[in-house]
Amino acid sequence: MGLPEEVINAAQMAVKFDEDNQNEIASYYYQAAARFLIETANSSSDENSGAWKEKAQQYLNRAEQLKDKKIKESKSESVKSKDEVLSEKCHFLLSQALDADEAGLKDTAVQLYMESIEFSLNAKKEISDGQIQQKLSNLAKQALDRAEELKGISSSRQNLATVSEEASGTADWVRGNTFQESSVKPKATLHRGSSQHLKVSGRDTYTEEEKLVLLTTSKINNLNFVPFMNVDLAEKFQYAIPFTDKEGPLILSPKQKRDFVAWVRPSEFCSEPKMVDGETVDYFSIKQTNIDLHALTGWIPERLAIRTKDDDFNADSVFENLFTRLHKGDVLVTVATGDLSPGEEERTGLVSTHAYAVLDVRKVNGLRLLQLKNPWSNVRWRGNYSELDRLHWTPELKRALNFDPNSASMFDNGIFWIDYESILRFYDVFYMNWNPGLFSHTFCVHQSWVAGQGPIKDVYNIGENPQFRLELSGGGGGGAVWILLTRHITQLEDFKQNREYITVLVYKNDGKRVYYPYDPPPYLDGVRINSPHYLTKIILNESSPKRFNLVVSQYEKMHTIYYSLRAYATCPFRLEKIENPYRFKQEISGEWKGITAGGCPNHPSTYQNNPRFQVTLESARTLGSDNSLLVFLKGPKQYSLGMKVTCVGLDDETLTAPFKTKDSGAYRSGFVALELDSLPAGTYEIMPSTFSPQQEGPFFLELKSSCGMTVTRVR
Repeated sequence: MGLPEEVINAAQMAVKFDEDNQNEIASYYYQAAARFLIETANSSSDENSGAWKEKAQQYLNRAEQLKDKKIKESKSESVKSKDEVLSEKCHFLLSQALDADEAGLKDTAVQLYMESIEFSLNAKKEISDGQIQQKLSNLAKQALDRAEELKGISSSRQNLATVSEEASGTADWVRGNTFQESSVKPKATLHRGSSQHLKVSGRDTYTEEEKLVLLTTSKINNLNFVPFMNVDLAEKFQYAIPFTDKEGPLILSPKQKRDFVAWVRPSEFCSEPKMVDGETVDYFSIKQTNIDLHALTGWIPERLAIRTKDDDFNADSVFENLFTRLHKGDVLVTVATGDLSPGEEERTGLVSTHAYAVLDVRKVNGLRLLQLKNPWSNVRWRGNYSELDRLHWTPELKRALNFDPNSASMFDNGIFWIDYESILRFYDVFYMNWNPGLFSHTFCVHQSWVAGQGPIKDVYNIGENPQFRLELSGGGGGGAVWILLTRHITQLEDFKQNREYITVLVYKNDGKRVYYPYDPPPYLDGVRINSPHYLTKIILNESSPKRFNLVVSQYEKMHTIYYSLRAYATCPFRLEKIENPYRFKQEISGEWKGITAGGCPNHPSTYQNNPRFQVTLESARTLGSDNSLLVFLKGPKQYSLGMKVTCVGLDDETLTAPFKTKDSGAYRSGFVALELDSLPAGTYEIMPSTFSPQQEGPFFLELKSSCGMTVTRVR
């Protein structure tokens, strides 16, 4: 039995590219040839199968040698010389002095100039390159002149403009070869990337609660990482005395040690390093882009599950949105597979639970296609419109996409085309990051939610969930408000095994606290997911209300969580926490039993036999009428519950009672709430009841008031 043609072709290509010193491509073909040889040997009883396996091992060894060779070459090319590193440190320290100078921090600038001079002169002694030595001398001279000018020792402003042109080419920190006049400039502010244009729609200071949240969550993996503030821009970085990290130097993991020498600054292996180079972000090696890109760039993360059987999922609308927004540069997208069996992985070429970057979205003669990239830079899709597809690639389609399947099949770089229908079939979720430049206003609050506050599950009662009032000042002609909930994760294990399922519910309740999950029904009902981020979108039109309620929710509240709630809007707005006015609380237990199980008002002969309690409100101000009372009634879930509150008498007889009786409305399973505002000081009677008579069982009354109160049992 001879060898299959694919084995021979792969081996020939490997040798060819190896001879041409194209190590990466050669390594790929050596691995492919080895794989084909092993498959052939395992499926054949040929006497040469042993020799084929031995040859396959030789190919694998050569592939590994080429990989190691490439790594060593990249390491030797990337590490800068000692002279270059010292020179860049000098430039950096001088730039710090200039920043302080421009910010009007005269004393700080003088000190930094002097320290930069000292470091430059010391570095000059260690540098062997004469050209770099001369440049450092010129930089030190300019720094000295400016420091003397600031201290009033000499007037060298005219001399600065005629400094040697040799220095001007390297002293980038000297703007236009001349310092500005000594007028104080506005204080520098932190760089906010794509969010720098957004107007803060609210206060610009932290509350004490927010400071505590940020302090608590700044300890990440047991190390302190405090938030950056404007005051940090005045901090000086000096190299005359090396910095010592009290936590010890960073170490490499076993996997990192294979590819890296040590932790180094980006400036040590590339010139003018940038996180964003030009108009694009290289995010193709980031698996969870909606989380990582938000941390890197501040772009708004969104997770869109692909659920073709759900009525809420509009596949056509999703594609059109991707097509339009990706081409405008408004969004970065990846798409991830769900769980695939080994057989499906082999058949499709897709990797189970793996994310792929979306490079392009195209429409050609009714076809909907996406160009994806596997971040591994190999292992591609094998189905429709892949490089292996011989059925669908027409000459017209090849021209439209500028794609040649035959050429693409020669080298697997992980990039492939796939039709949208296959995306819907084999993929599970889109991860997106949106440009904050789509909005004009933003505001953020930082809060905590204590585990013991409220029920574990908010199936019946969401009144004790964190709630916020969103009030719009515009948007009557249309627009949008996006709400981003972010849970603060401070431990690696919490990130790996995230068991906190969070969401944001949106209600139209005129900014008043909501107590029942579905009364009123949520305007936007959130899905609880175990992701650090949850995004909900409010689309505005002419009939949209000016106030919305935002309710933070969890699936099961087992731990205290810390979170941030940020709003992005196309119009001005106010976002504020709905505060709890209740300072006093009492809990009472009782039961419906025998004659006291009187049922609802539909049974007048027995209704009055229900238990009764009297509450006396003691106003903080004499005979005040601005008190609030909140009553929760909890009982067996199999019973529908309700209650009535009657005004018995007021302390101020000149006031008119705000009501004679108030009830909790429709009877509900296991739980009802009744909130009463603007109550005058006086006595009120509470009567809890079940819907039907003879429904016996325990109940619990929880009363909260904004003023002092006393509660007595009447019956």
